[in-house]
Amino acid sequence: MTIGIDTDRAISLRCYAGSPCSQPSTHVVLWNPPGQQYATTACEAHTERHMALVKNHQPYTIPVVDGTFTVLADHSGTQVANCRHCGHHIYLYPRLVDRDNRWRSGEYDETGRCPDGERRNGTVVHHEPATTVAERDRALGRTFCGRRLPHALTDCFVAPTARRIGTPDRALTAITWALAQNLPPYPKLLLVLVARHADPEGVYTRDVRHMQTGAGLNNAQVLRSLKILNARGLLLPDALGDEVCYRLPVEAYTA
Repeated sequence: MTIGIDTDRAISLRCYAGSPCSQPSTHVVLWNPPGQQYATTACEAHTERHMALVKNHQPYTIPVVDGTFTVLADHSGTQVANCRHCGHHIYLYPRLVDRDNRWRSGEYDETGRCPDGERRNGTVVHHEPATTVAERDRALGRTFCGRRLPHALTDCFVAPTARRIGTPDRALTAITWALAQNLPPYPKLLLVLVARHADPEGVYTRDVRHMQTGAGLNNAQVLRSLKILNARGLLLPDALGDEVCYRLPVEAYTA
């Protein structure tokens, strides 16, 4: 998933029932051989064709809802979108497809309510899918956890109520430490920015664009600064699942 590209584009789900097929999916096709369960996504033309192929295995379809960008790999037919209110991954399980407030934050979510949206609006808010790239990116830009790249609420390593580096005492300690390093101006600016926006474990998950705008640097300056900071062991590349991030050494958070 690419952030900030083709912002007017509607989010769609590719048809995988044809080989190849460039059309967006309209249905999720599910079928049940003995003791098993399978699902695929199909456009209008390939839906009928695939239903005929698996007609002896109790096939049925559910519609693909606007905003769905993938389905889970467990063959359950569960659709995945980003919530337009909070930016997190939300899930539409086949058994809920005809219900109101059908999107869920996970299998143990029985209400479909959006905690980030409710904090922001002060009223009851339910998860709803973002249907365009622009709508999704706006939601990601205002997540309470501050993680720009899409992820599930259940994978949120910083809970909305957790103590953040943004509290004045911890931020001041980290920034003072960063400024004391014998660094050129650009890496020092970037290190201060990261110290302000990292979580309590020193993990910074904002994207390069945030680095550019927050530190007032261009892309080449950011990349050179990252190289210098990495070489000195002051800002280390890391990963959270398939999400690229950066990690400050623990000394930055030690008063």
